[in-house]
Amino acid sequence: MKKYTLLVVSILAYLCMGFVPEPGKFVKITNDNTTLIDPTQAQLLSALGIAATPPITLGFTTSNGGIQLTTGKRKGYATCSVAGTISKWSIAIDTGTATVKVWKIATGTAVPTISNLINTTGLQISSGTYVLSSTVSDFSSTAVAAGDVFAFDVSAVSAVTQMTFTLYVAP
Repeated sequence: MKKYTLLVVSILAYLCMGFVPEPGKFVKITNDNTTLIDPTQAQLLSALGIAATPPITLGFTTSNGGIQLTTGKRKGYATCSVAGTISKWSIAIDTGTATVKVWKIATGTAVPTISNLINTTGLQISSGTYVLSSTVSDFSSTAVAAGDVFAFDVSAVSAVTQMTFTLYVAP
């Protein structure tokens, strides 16, 4: 464990200083037999298990003033600014259970409707008050194009008065 701690501390020091090596210059971070030669910022982040580009998040937060939420499409629409892949999702609720369905349509002259549904049974929380999942098998497609427009439909709800839903799109 000690062997890797020094390497991680060294990499963090480079990141904190905003260090990005110039191409063609060699930098060595050595710890026993571990050597990175000319690491880019992306390589340093990768060595730490951190995505070089964080995911884009889309979703909604809704509250009904202490009264149970109703089913139906949430107000408004969200446009994804980059192309990518749906990589995970989360639901946070105060109590109860809920299911969310996602609608998506390519940018153009229309907003999504129920006919643009991209998941089948819906993304569910059935116990606890928070779920973060990287299981995206419910989606018919996880591909997202820059400019795609999303809407979110609460298709089932019980006892929930506050909810936040987040969809993560990895560029």
